[in-house]
Amino acid sequence: IRRRKPHTNGLACGVEQLESRTLLTSPMITPDFDGVPPEPAMIRMHRSFNPNADYTIFTTQKVEHDTLVSWGYRDQTTGRDGFNVLAGDDEGAQPIHRLYNPNNGQHYFTLDNNERDFLDQVGWNVEPDMGYAFGRDAQQAGSTEIFMLYKKTGGDHIFTTNATERDQLLATHD
Repeated sequence: IRRRKPHTNGLACGVEQLESRTLLTSPMITPDFDGVPPEPAMIRMHRSFNPNADYTIFTTQKVEHDTLVSWGYRDQTTGRDGFNVLAGDDEGAQPIHRLYNPNNGQHYFTLDNNERDFLDQVGWNVEPDMGYAFGRDAQQAGSTEIFMLYKKTGGDHIFTTNATERDQLLATHD
């Protein structure tokens, strides 16, 4: 895991600014016009690990996750902590853009339209959005930070809401 300085693209920085950066926050329930909290439509972000390629993939598509597991990826979702994202747009939420690099097989997530457009221009494939989340600037009280870590060997990105997992990964990887 590389300790990296924050990007200048408006994405938020992590807890100690050099260890990780916060890409997303999961949404909180906000009162509707009657003062009654609505039940937002949430979807689980599934996590699968390919031990042969030392690569983790995230998706909100259960069919994609299950297919990857049937191909030998390790299920890192079932029975584990994880996070949900909004299934649809909500006030202040942004789409979670997923991109694919056909040169190395890596996926990348961003809320930033400019970053998505730049990566598209340099050859990444723009895939369907994977739900919605609040950026750091729109973080809601009661929301949960999702930490984004980058493993420089292999180019893998890891997303976690677990500060202990984040700290363990930072302590055990370059």
